[in-house]
Amino acid sequence: MTGRFPSSKLKLAANGNLFDMTANSGPFSANQAPGRGTVFEFNFNTQGFILKHVFEESTGQYPTFTHLVEVGAAQNCVGVVDEVIDLTNRSIMTDTTANLRIITNGKVIMGNSFNFYAGGSIEFLTDFEVENSAVFHAYIATCQ
Repeated sequence: MTGRFPSSKLKLAANGNLFDMTANSGPFSANQAPGRGTVFEFNFNTQGFILKHVFEESTGQYPTFTHLVEVGAAQNCVGVVDEVIDLTNRSIMTDTTANLRIITNGKVIMGNSFNFYAGGSIEFLTDFEVENSAVFHAYIATCQ
């Protein structure tokens, strides 16, 4: 397997392996030029890479700026949204739960304690902050 220009953030899956994509390269075949991108898995137990998908013209060549989401890892919890995306840079005032992912640049103010639960991923953007004496936990877990 070959690949260059990783184009997403490494994704730690429920099986304990890492997944990522490349925007270019991939195996060469007689009916397709190389260089359209791949999805791969890294297995910690075997220390080996596994090629999961090769992009072609018909399947979305040269993937870029993409986040991998593990389908099937999260349960659809009753009354819980799939995604929480808060880019307001405001104070976090409550525990937050999402079926798939949470993205935030918020702040946990000193003296407060909050938890995030997401079935797939939690992403902390620039300016995310937990002030001194505040307590914050982030869990990849479902139905909390």
